Amino acid sequence: MGGLQDPLGEAERVAALAGRASCIGEVGLDKKFVPQTFEKQLPVFRRMVEAAVERGLPLNIHSPGAWRDVYRVLRDYGVEKAVFHWYTGPLDLLREIVSAGYYVSVNAALKVQAKMRRVAREAPLESIVLESDGPYRYRGLELSPRMIPEAARLVAAEKGVTLEAVREAVLENTFTLYGRPRQA
Repeated sequence: MGGLQDPLGEAERVAALAGRASCIGEVGLDKKFVPQTFEKQLPVFRRMVEAAVERGLPLNIHSPGAWRDVYRVLRDYGVEKAVFHWYTGPLDLLREIVSAGYYVSVNAALKVQAKMRRVAREAPLESIVLESDGPYRYRGLELSPRMIPEAARLVAAEKGVTLEAVREAVLENTFTLYGRPRQA
């Protein structure tokens, strides 16, 4: 958002494309990495949320440091389906997020990030999806889609369940999130 002259106009152009999508994202608010632009982020995020609600699409949410702000916007707009990407926010809010029927995504940063391990332990398996956030370099890891199976193994270890239980739950969650029937 830093270089856009007309961020709301750009949001309108993106919203117009949403009819051809199965999800809107990664969109959100960020008080951790670009807090100085928060007031500019808010109307753009609201427009993306409106576009998702208008089209019945799920949202993939970016919200470092703005977890509660994002949650309030989702609730205010009546968003039904959303995934909080790489959620490492407060546990009390995690409980609210999953109670609202939203998901949290987990990735292989579990290897090096205590907050992500805590979320993997605390979030119900029925509320977890896996992601890679890659390609992205994070604390010595080269996050990529190739690391998703490892993320599944790490979630299984954190939760004390089988890898098959994680795979089945994540597959079901993904189909539910995106509103697609599961193929037999």
